[in-house]
Amino acid sequence: MWYQILAQLFILSRASALFILPKLENPVVDLTYAKYEGIRDRAYGVDKYLGMRYAEAPLGDLRFRAPQDPGLVADIQTAQEFGAICLGSDQTPSDNISEDCLFVNVFTPSNATSNSKLPVWLYIQGGGYASNADHDYDGSMVIRESGYNIIFVNFNYRVGVLGFLASEQIRADGDLNVGLLDQRKLLWWVQEHISKFGGDPSRVVIQGTSAGSGSVTHHLTAYGGRDEELFVGAAPQSNFWPSQRTVAGAEFQFDRFANDTGCSEATDVMACLRSADLESIVAGDTSQPLPGAPTNEPFNQFYWLPVVDGDFIRGSLYDQFERGQFVKVPVLVANTNDEASVFVTNPATPDEMALFFRNYFPRLTESEVKQILQTYPLQDPLPQHEAWYPSLSAAYGDSIFLCPGYEVAKAAARHFHSDKVWNYRFNMQDPSNIQAGLGTIHAVDTDAILGPGFAGGYAGSYLNINAPIIPITMHYYISFVRSADPNKYKHETAPVWESWGNGGAQGRRLKLETNSTFMENIPSLQIDRSYALLTLLGTSAYAAPLVERTSVWNGNNGIPNGSKNLLDYLVGLGDYIQKINKALPVSVDVDLPILPGKRDNSEDWISSEDDIANYIDRLQEYIDKIIASLPDGGTKLGLSELGLSKRTWGNGHHRGWGNWNKNENSNGGNGQGDNNQGGNGQGQNNNGQNPNPWRNFNWDNVDLSILNGNFRDLLKKIGINVNVPGNGGLSLDLGGLSIE
Repeated sequence: MWYQILAQLFILSRASALFILPKLENPVVDLTYAKYEGIRDRAYGVDKYLGMRYAEAPLGDLRFRAPQDPGLVADIQTAQEFGAICLGSDQTPSDNISEDCLFVNVFTPSNATSNSKLPVWLYIQGGGYASNADHDYDGSMVIRESGYNIIFVNFNYRVGVLGFLASEQIRADGDLNVGLLDQRKLLWWVQEHISKFGGDPSRVVIQGTSAGSGSVTHHLTAYGGRDEELFVGAAPQSNFWPSQRTVAGAEFQFDRFANDTGCSEATDVMACLRSADLESIVAGDTSQPLPGAPTNEPFNQFYWLPVVDGDFIRGSLYDQFERGQFVKVPVLVANTNDEASVFVTNPATPDEMALFFRNYFPRLTESEVKQILQTYPLQDPLPQHEAWYPSLSAAYGDSIFLCPGYEVAKAAARHFHSDKVWNYRFNMQDPSNIQAGLGTIHAVDTDAILGPGFAGGYAGSYLNINAPIIPITMHYYISFVRSADPNKYKHETAPVWESWGNGGAQGRRLKLETNSTFMENIPSLQIDRSYALLTLLGTSAYAAPLVERTSVWNGNNGIPNGSKNLLDYLVGLGDYIQKINKALPVSVDVDLPILPGKRDNSEDWISSEDDIANYIDRLQEYIDKIIASLPDGGTKLGLSELGLSKRTWGNGHHRGWGNWNKNENSNGGNGQGDNNQGGNGQGQNNNGQNPNPWRNFNWDNVDLSILNGNFRDLLKKIGINVNVPGNGGLSLDLGGLSIE
């Protein structure tokens, strides 16, 4: 058959098409700290430099610390085999798995020189932050298919407990999120050294799969979205956003691990952990049930994860993308059709599906679990699976993969440029997976992107019936790396891939399927589900002691129980306004800053009057823009009275708060401020109460039919309990600050 011939031609070496190599000896590169001798692959016309150190071995005192520069080595080092991948959860050390693992691999055309200035494809492997997925990703195929016009880089980074153990003790004597810091170190390594391989440091595109994709988005939002000019494009593939914990929320893991390693009673726990042998580390580096889970099985397999550290990660990924706090570059966002089919259990009943979510996300309430079941009712059956498996697969896949991808595309289109965003749904039909009821499984497109056999194991149908989808998929990526546009160098058989913006606010994507690749609008059902997930009642990632949900399930839209500070209400109000904005026919564009968060284990906010004043001004701008966009001026949503002007806050509302968080005089004791009671300028003491943002709220124009339904439910999400007494009056209980 023609497709079998095509597959073999694509996968086997095409010696007749190769150029004549200028020299036969193995290549050597001088990185100043070491010289490495690579290996020349004459079949593909590619030079490979494998297993080069990009950082010092993270052993001994460097365990749980940010990566350090590699030491100087005098002799030429052999770089002809992949280095060991990083020791992960539930793994044991071997020749191929080690704590000494910070190695990088560079693939370059054999005829490239330091003057070639080729674009760089930087690939971040996945593995759920628990392991390195594979050590032998190979860029030879994509380099050849690019016409020898790109360089390919991949690398290892710390994972599991060694990469993501978090605690205040780690912060005090080490570094948080060292697995991501390894990646950042590698990005800087590329800037310094890639030109020696023929690459252009100003033309780096970062791409990753699964946790590697989540890592791509962490680099987009790193340090609040600060652009350090490390990359010019990003391609998150199967974007993975699991639970977003705070440091305080990860202390239970630290305590468990210290106990499992025998270090919990040590005088210096960190010194003990750094001196612990690998046998002890392995014993403690396991996935365990989460606190509050009703049963031990099933338990959340994604146990060691990045945490909000206030520096590299300054908030939830959802919040940062919603607020435009990410590096503005072209993005190519990818998902498979059945992302979670290989990750979920096989429930026969809705109760079994509910148990999965309660165990994976113990902070979900009964009503929230019920809402999930209502959003994902019983679906058509799948082979070899129980009745509720399709519903669970869809719900979990949406929560940690599909909705995150949708959010990145939507946010990039809104805050950057809708014509610089491309999205696809991979729907390759592999007969063995279809017969097993698994559909188009997570990351199966990686084999089409890099080539079958160049990214580990692969679906057998890529060698026959699904061979035609390989060059189409691969060349879209090659084109994106070369030009920041998947169309410029696309394969001749591929259709034009329209940008997200061609679908308007709803978005447009490419369905990639063998012999059936075409553009489609994002289905309304997926959008509705995304909104449903995003608006589920939740706990703020900034203040909660433990956020055991995905960012989708919590949405970061609530106020923590027991938290009654003014800034809590401001953040809650801001989130509420953003949710109204997303529900409008035409959304307005306003970036809200992130208010500085609370110190861990403290009720004190790290903030200043200028921070608060800026937030209020931007929030008022947000409200004004929404009001202006609505025919009724926002009357039915109460927005016309939900302003933050002096009428609401008191004259001079940017002044006069002083140390209000310490229950002192609300005018700050400095003579600059007016009172918070409607603007009479008297500066009265509020008797130790927090200033009340809704003291003068006028509900006269609020449509009570809305208030009694969806609007009232939305208000509850920001901590406002609304009651409509029998006499028609209205009362609000703001967590102890009652307004009649």
